[in-house]
Amino acid sequence: MKASAVVVAAGQSHRMGNAVHKPYLILNGRPVLAHVLSVLEKSRLIGEIILVIASEDRLKGHALMKKFGFKKIKRIVDGGKKRQDSVMKGIAALNPDCEYVVIQDACRPFLSEKMISGTLSLARKFGAAITVVPVTDTIKRVKSKMIEATLDRSRIWGAQTPQTFRVELIRKACEKAFKDGFYGTDDSMLVERTGGRVGIVIPDRVNMKISQPDDLVIAEAIMRKNR
Repeated sequence: MKASAVVVAAGQSHRMGNAVHKPYLILNGRPVLAHVLSVLEKSRLIGEIILVIASEDRLKGHALMKKFGFKKIKRIVDGGKKRQDSVMKGIAALNPDCEYVVIQDACRPFLSEKMISGTLSLARKFGAAITVVPVTDTIKRVKSKMIEATLDRSRIWGAQTPQTFRVELIRKACEKAFKDGFYGTDDSMLVERTGGRVGIVIPDRVNMKISQPDDLVIAEAIMRKNR
């Protein structure tokens, strides 16, 4: 059973301080987005890709598709005002027969087939599954610049992508969030608030997100080391 992928690449890159949006920054000789799309293109589990981009990057998206020969990209969709809006637009563009969707941030270039297969396997069991990493720092809850409490980090995990869902489940969760005027910080949060169960998968390798200038340097070093 093949799934579809929605790649969210519509962010504005404010933290990078760069006129070029993060998905198109060069990492190891290729745009960051190209690394993500290459894994999905080669995946035996992915049947189609919906690419959600900023409207001003539409020409860049088509150029990338042509240059690297990404044949699984079936539709390029303009993003929404916020990430959640972009995800909803990507889901709306899926093939009507699609049963499962893998939602992936464009700026996580270390996506792997194991992450895709792991989240898909659990999504078939629970309806939803995401990649997570354990938090290693001691976590404090703070209010007005004062510590209120120290949290039990053994129960705290950092959410990443891919996040994989039964299409009907995430669609209904998105619709409810829209109706309620609710915006979550990740996609699984929308399923959680409807009472859905979400399985977790620990990535098989580094799964960092390119968010700030130093991240690009670190990612370059990791890729050089793994050549």
